Amino acid sequence: MNQDSINNQNNPQVQALLSPASLWILKKFITLENNLNLAIAEYDIAHAIDELYKFLWNDFADWYVEYLKTDSLDLAFAKELYKNFVVLLSPYAPFETEVLWKEFFKQDTLLALEVYNSGWSKQVLESQQNKELSTEFETVVNFIQSLRSQKGLFGLDPATQIEVYSSSEILKKYENLIFKMSKVKILEENTSSEKMTLYKVKLEGFEYGLNIADLVKDKDLEFNRTQKIIIDLEKQIDQLQNQLKNQGFLNSAEEEVIAEKNEQLSNRNTELQLQKDKLSFLV
Repeated sequence: MNQDSINNQNNPQVQALLSPASLWILKKFITLENNLNLAIAEYDIAHAIDELYKFLWNDFADWYVEYLKTDSLDLAFAKELYKNFVVLLSPYAPFETEVLWKEFFKQDTLLALEVYNSGWSKQVLESQQNKELSTEFETVVNFIQSLRSQKGLFGLDPATQIEVYSSSEILKKYENLIFKMSKVKILEENTSSEKMTLYKVKLEGFEYGLNIADLVKDKDLEFNRTQKIIIDLEKQIDQLQNQLKNQGFLNSAEEEVIAEKNEQLSNRNTELQLQKDKLSFLV
């Protein structure tokens, strides 16, 4: 990548006021750069490849590209970010990235000869007066992930359209993206009927209500199934707690194994609370 073009103060990718979603992916990219540096310093190639994969699919493709389909104002920045990612990826996938370099980015030089500009991402971030707004898009991501979890919790098809009542201005702002990614319609909280029974979900910073009662086809069946899940989770939690209280296990097990058991216990407790909340709603 040409160093002069990157450092040019008239570069629109540096000077433009980026959207919260673009700031979000930019910070994810900076984290990727830092993690790659650590992995390479420790000769941990497998971890480096895993970090590249997670950024490309979990962050860039799953979230940012979908956002760009609803708002194309930052396409130039998105292409520049992807260009930098391809340079990062090139040592691990030289043939594929060389094709992208020539065919997609229309470059005449060999990608293998390019020197990566590690300062580009931080330069762009520092040029932004609104960089704290990246948390706005993080809220939307957490909300959509929560919605998907609630559909799974109640055994609903992911394509099922659901009404959500919330007073959050952020959700209203991203209602097109939210509907596209989760088939959820955002409605004002004060428009819900008094007779309507909403399933309330709390997230960091706000709460929302799901109009889901009529979508559960067989409440008795779902109630019985949830009871069985709760009993099973309680058994698993009891076993994990006993294991983590066992001094012999703690003395002989490796730290990674103990950490994994603690994580399993935390996940089971979280799942148990979700199932209990669901059970209360189904009564």
